[in-house]
Amino acid sequence: GECIINYVAQRGVDLIVLGMKEEKQAFFETKVSTDVINACPQGRAVLMIPPGMTFPRQGRRVLMSYDGTPNSREALTAMAHILRPQDSVVLFQVVTPPPKLVVVMKASDMATLQPNADYKEVLATRVREAETALAHVKALLTASLSPKYIPAANITTEHGVLKADKKTSVVDFIAEAANQHESELLVMSVRAVPGWQALSQAKYKRSLLIVK
Repeated sequence: GECIINYVAQRGVDLIVLGMKEEKQAFFETKVSTDVINACPQGRAVLMIPPGMTFPRQGRRVLMSYDGTPNSREALTAMAHILRPQDSVVLFQVVTPPPKLVVVMKASDMATLQPNADYKEVLATRVREAETALAHVKALLTASLSPKYIPAANITTEHGVLKADKKTSVVDFIAEAANQHESELLVMSVRAVPGWQALSQAKYKRSLLIVK
């Protein structure tokens, strides 16, 4: 790990590729992978490939977690640099729902839990905001790529509402979406996805591009 970090510091590379040793190993369980990501300058990317993973020469399925922040836009740029001809890209955004119950103070200064009367309205607003952000970033990505290289039809958007029971973390929710699409590459920003260190190959068995 130290050798990789020193090389990156001296040469200023934009992409680091790390091979994983064991299929059941967490992506960030080893000190090497964690240290390399932490030492990377902002905007650099680390591609982590599990054992036995192979890529088709063209036509990979890619899912990118996008939330509209500058951090996720940096991840978008990093992803665009490694796309191959005829790849299919799903731009995926997690929508966090408002609480279903809210604390209400009674006249007797007693706090009680009551159903959130604004739940549906707030959730609908967040979904609309996600759809608008995804449409915007899809237009940016489409305009930056040659239609002969990756047709516009190969770039789609999708949002998912995080489960209200809070038992599913954001990173696991993203992994579930990647698995549903059978994505061969999952793209995330370490500063845009909370709990990214918890992602394991038990939840997602394919390759992962992490952008610092």
